[in-house]
Amino acid sequence: MSSTIFSSKKPQEWSETIRYKCLPLLHQASSSSLLKEAIDGLVQEIISHFNTLEDSTIDDLLSASECKSMDTTFLLIGDIHPFLLTNLLRIFIHLAQPKPKPKSKKDEEDGEHVSINMLEDHHLAWREPSHELLQKIEKIERRVSMLSDDMVARFKHVQRSILTQVQEDTINEGGAKRKKKLEDEELKKEIQIIFKYAKMLRISVLLSIMEAINDHQRVLFLQGLCQMLLALKDKVCDEDKRDNNALLATFINGLMNVPSYISILGSMSKKEKEITACMFASAVIGSAGSTFVSSSMKSKGLRRTLKDATWASLCFFLGGVVLLGMGLLVKNRWVKMGLSILMTSMVVGVAISSKKKQEKKSLIKSSIRWFIIVAAISINVGFSDIVHRLRASPKLLLLGKLHCSRSCFCLCNQNYGLLPAFLIAGAVKSYKLNEAIQEN
Repeated sequence: MSSTIFSSKKPQEWSETIRYKCLPLLHQASSSSLLKEAIDGLVQEIISHFNTLEDSTIDDLLSASECKSMDTTFLLIGDIHPFLLTNLLRIFIHLAQPKPKPKSKKDEEDGEHVSINMLEDHHLAWREPSHELLQKIEKIERRVSMLSDDMVARFKHVQRSILTQVQEDTINEGGAKRKKKLEDEELKKEIQIIFKYAKMLRISVLLSIMEAINDHQRVLFLQGLCQMLLALKDKVCDEDKRDNNALLATFINGLMNVPSYISILGSMSKKEKEITACMFASAVIGSAGSTFVSSSMKSKGLRRTLKDATWASLCFFLGGVVLLGMGLLVKNRWVKMGLSILMTSMVVGVAISSKKKQEKKSLIKSSIRWFIIVAAISINVGFSDIVHRLRASPKLLLLGKLHCSRSCFCLCNQNYGLLPAFLIAGAVKSYKLNEAIQEN
């Protein structure tokens, strides 16, 4: 279970709804009624986050765990620990308290820096918490401590039961299957009950906190909670994310390799076609192997590494087989070149496009990147065609003194084809990074 315990399968739409819909509504609320409506909507979205429970998460909990130490620290039975909610509240209160006056000039500069970064509305909202609020926080924390300890104890009991059952099944291979099936169902029901109680505890703590604070504090608390949930979700689930930029580069690399095969396909004998097919197959296997090594170096699990390698080889194959099939069907070399450039340009355009409406400056930068990549693709396709024409015309090959074999030609084009692939991957990575910086 490579960090899948923390909401690994929850839909991406939830994160986008929080970032682009709920939080902006919270900031733009111009009246108390609109503010209350925005707060209620955001609370319901967070509750829906806690309500998401999948069978895959339960199956992961029953299997061997490879969780990071961070997971067990911040999580309780499948999602965040309820103590994080009360701790967030205490952090707001602590940061808003007046700091002692610094003695040295350096301390004075640091003190000014802190006061500048701390917004004034945070000070006003949390500066003097009521005694009643502090008592409610302590009461919530006592309840969380008691109930979470009970749930952890119950879950450990279920784990021991599973281990005992596995040992008995190993020793008594001819045991009654019906009895084993009944025990499995009972254990799974018990786990589902524990998950349900953990979910209810998280929701109960959230609603208790919302009742204990005013509207101004609710806005600040919900903003901090959403930022924490999104950050934890991205950090813990980062291992399970596919690197789409790397897959795109592999796909384009497949497209770049194929023009060399297409251009010499018509003049090949049967044996040479078989050799070319073997070369293409070895390139597919090579892409899988390089991705496998890259994922292994990132300390990913074997299952994740094999999955990445499979995806890479599939993308390379799809990127090449389309053009290879087109090369067999289309005889005109100008049409082949035009279609090759058009297809790869469309793929790159879709890859670097944004769902959001871009500003004029950002749109110009994206267009420049796109033109540079298309130019690299066009040069690659043209390079393939020129080398083939030189080989086909002995008079142009320095009166026969220059010899260019098909194998050297394919190898040369393959190596050059890596340039647009890396260029595309870098451009997409840079574009996504700029988007993230603008959002923050």
